[in-house]
Amino acid sequence: TTSTLQVGGDGVPTELIQEINRPLERGSLFARASFDVSDAVNIYAEGLYGASTSTVNNSVNRHQTANPFTIQRDNAFLPDSIRDQMTAAGVTALTMLRFSRERGFVVTKVDSETIRGTIGADARIGSLELSAYYQYGRTVQDNATLNDEITARFTQAIDAVVDPANDQIVCRSTFANPGNGCVPFNVFGEGAPSDAALDYTRGVSASHAVVQQDVAAINLAGPLFEGWAGPISFAVGGEYRVERARVTSDALSQQGAYLFGNPSPWTGKYNVKEAYAELVVPLLRDVPLVRELELNAAGRITDYSTSGSVETWKVGLSYKPFDDLRFRGTRSRDIRAPNLSELFQAGRQSTSSVNDPENGNARILGIPTINTGNPDLKPEIADTLTFGAIYSPSWLPGFNISADYYDIKIADAIGSIGAQTAVDQCFQGVQAACAPIVRDQNNNIIRFDAFPINLASAKTRGVDIEASYRTQVGPGTLNIRALAAYLARQETTTPGAAPIDRAGEAGLSPFPRWKGAAQVNYHTERVGAFLQLRYVGSGRYDVTRGPNAIDLQHIPAQAYLDGQISFKPQVGDGSFELYLNVRNILGNEPPFAPAAGNIPVAVNTSLHDVYGRQFRLGARFKF
Repeated sequence: TTSTLQVGGDGVPTELIQEINRPLERGSLFARASFDVSDAVNIYAEGLYGASTSTVNNSVNRHQTANPFTIQRDNAFLPDSIRDQMTAAGVTALTMLRFSRERGFVVTKVDSETIRGTIGADARIGSLELSAYYQYGRTVQDNATLNDEITARFTQAIDAVVDPANDQIVCRSTFANPGNGCVPFNVFGEGAPSDAALDYTRGVSASHAVVQQDVAAINLAGPLFEGWAGPISFAVGGEYRVERARVTSDALSQQGAYLFGNPSPWTGKYNVKEAYAELVVPLLRDVPLVRELELNAAGRITDYSTSGSVETWKVGLSYKPFDDLRFRGTRSRDIRAPNLSELFQAGRQSTSSVNDPENGNARILGIPTINTGNPDLKPEIADTLTFGAIYSPSWLPGFNISADYYDIKIADAIGSIGAQTAVDQCFQGVQAACAPIVRDQNNNIIRFDAFPINLASAKTRGVDIEASYRTQVGPGTLNIRALAAYLARQETTTPGAAPIDRAGEAGLSPFPRWKGAAQVNYHTERVGAFLQLRYVGSGRYDVTRGPNAIDLQHIPAQAYLDGQISFKPQVGDGSFELYLNVRNILGNEPPFAPAAGNIPVAVNTSLHDVYGRQFRLGARFKF
């Protein structure tokens, strides 16, 4: 509802701020050539080209609570009834919010082109396998925000007054600058702005990005020597990688002139040096209660030019008490390094609105918010524990069932503090939250610097279960597979705030307790058929609220049926396939799950089907 944001009217039509289907065109080419220099040496080259174009209708041009505009009492388009009320009340100006249907959608158009080339060699040296390669990749992306509002022009255009010299409606700014080209913009009533005013107040915010990567790697693997329970094998290797990016943008965007977008130019580069070693050691074999016991250990040193060195490792055990049953467990430390954008992105301007507890909880609207990268970021660190079992009964060939438990703890998670959260936590004494807030000499917030920092921790725990059966039926092969995932914990902690465990939340977040799928696939040499049932479990809309806090706290479960048939006629020496894919065959509707905020989104799109029944007819050809 928008009842708190307006007087009268029909509210905000969701068709103006939501798009179900987002057009995407893409194509790719891949080629590979290889040559056997000898029986032990092979050299190869690969090439990949891909291109895509996507167009997204984001929403109509709009001014909401974060970016209202002001109308003066002498505005030429102001209805007389409102002007009279303002005069009687001694009000000289009013604040407005508006969804400008006449201006159409703000459209994001992204054209992307990628090339990747690889040359490499594989060689056998006795019982050892040696491989080395060099790879170059380059992506060029042009991003344009079409029909974007030029805020300074809009501000001038809505400040329309009557010129006393000729009784014509003009922009007030033309009195001081007659040649500025300003066209008066009427904000009162749908369809009120003229085409000339619409054209004057909109433009295209554009950026051009080039991202490049160079990778060189070498790996050596094979048996080391014969151990007491079997051959001890190893793998060692190293990699050197360079990542760099360059982004340019138009002059108006660099000035922060648009309502949306405003990309800033930036460049960034870093390099990574890695070395690893892995060892597989059979510990016991064919002794009482032990068919096989094996140790796997690995270590890696990674040196980032931006943040220094970090060590990661893995230790695992595999135990088979008898041939049909295997237990497995792994303890590891892993990392995720910040990407180029998180490190080097220059200021991208938006606006925020907050209640400031340091100034009597006053509502502050339209705070300039500068989104930047942070070159001081460190890699995220994850400690992972997994253990499970797989049963493959000899009395039922082709059948397997497995269950795996995982427990992941992430430290130094990369994220940004929202403006309101930062203001609240800073007021509570969390010093790290004060850094993004810029105040003037009167302690008023004048800017918010939103940059990523290593601020959060996260904990995830759950169980994955899988069962499969494969057998020959007539002239073809039948595959049956079932998967289930249970999420026990999805907890995030930020400084100064209590941990929030969102496991079981299926409204605001995509974390229902249960998800699953069941698949049946039958194929012969020429014909194939596939059916899949997808299941998304029920959950709460918002785990931070009580069971009776809101009407729609329970989000029901839903299932979707998909299918595909395919045919492979013989075409010369190549492989040709025709297929028909139908997604959501039964046309099941997703459960209603409205999002928070002023713009309602009725479905959790990361979990559920929103298109209804979809058909896809296609062909594949390999030569």
